[in-house]
Amino acid sequence: MTHSLPEDAAGAAAPTASIPATPVPATPASSAPARSAPGQAGPSQQPVPPRLGRLHVTLPVANIALYLLWFGVGSFLLPLQVARITGTNDTAALSTASTIGAVLATVGNPVFGQLSDRTRSRFGRRAPWILLCALLGVLALAGQAHAATIDAVLPPAPDSPAEEWLAHPSAGPWLRDAVGDEGFGAILFDPDNGQMMRAIPLRRLSRFPGFPLSEGQIDDAVNRFGETAV
Repeated sequence: MTHSLPEDAAGAAAPTASIPATPVPATPASSAPARSAPGQAGPSQQPVPPRLGRLHVTLPVANIALYLLWFGVGSFLLPLQVARITGTNDTAALSTASTIGAVLATVGNPVFGQLSDRTRSRFGRRAPWILLCALLGVLALAGQAHAATIDAVLPPAPDSPAEEWLAHPSAGPWLRDAVGDEGFGAILFDPDNGQMMRAIPLRRLSRFPGFPLSEGQIDDAVNRFGETAV
C-alpha cells in the first residue's frame, strides 16, 4: 500500500533554484579564420612541397667541381711537384706530403663544421665559411706551387741532406753565407759536380776537416729556423 505526499509537502522537500543564463559572446562576422604557419597545411590546404628545382642542377655541378679539384691535386699535381723538388719519384716524400694534407683535413673538417653550425648571418650558416675556406684553399695552392721543399714550413733536421737545407727558404741562404763560395762551398754549390756532397747529411759534413760549420752551430740553426717556421 503506497501513500503519496501532498503537493505542498513535496514542493517544500525539493526546492528548486533558478540559474541565470550566461550570455555567450557572439563571433564578429568580419573575423577571418586562423592562418596556418608557413610550410604547414591548414585544415583545408594541401602541404606545399619545397622548391628543389635548382638544387638538382647546382648540387651535382658543385660536387663534380670539388672532386675534380681535390682528386686533381692529390693524384696529379702533388706527385708531379714532388718529382720536381726531389728529382725522382720519391714515394717517401709523397707519403709525407699526403700525410700532412690528411692530418690538416682530419682536424679542419670537424672544426669548421662546428663553427658553421654556430654561425648566424644574413647569408646563412654555411655560405661565409664556404667563401673563407675557398680563399684559404687558393692561398694554400699558391703556396704549394712555390714550395721549394716537401716540408717547406718545417725546420730542417740536423741529419737532413745538405740539399734539403739549401732548398729551405730560410736555411738555404743562411747555409750559403756560412759556407761561402770557396773550399767546400765551391763543390757543395756546384750544380753539376756537387750532387754527391749535397746528398750527405749536414751533420756529417760538419765532421769533415776544414768544414766551416760545427755540429753545435747546426743545432743552433735548427732551433732558430724552427722558431721562425712556427
